[in-house]
Amino acid sequence: MTIAIRPNWTVRDSSRLYNIDGWGSPYFGINASGRVEVRLGGDRRIELPAALSRSLSGQNQSAATFSGNRGSLRPL
Repeated sequence: MTIAIRPNWTVRDSSRLYNIDGWGSPYFGINASGRVEVRLGGDRRIELPAALSRSLSGQNQSAATFSGNRGSLRPL
């Protein structure tokens, strides 16, 4: 398999490729850093890893843990 790499790939290109606006709007999006964010209403937004971390803090974290810089979820 050959993979073509586009040097000018943008966050918008990723958003279109994964149809974020189709399934995630208005609750999810991709921010300027290229990370998935949860939109809480108005200008309030939080990156998904931070939202997961806050949600799991102080609770039983046996369901899942967030790890790695690519944002993978894995069971404990």
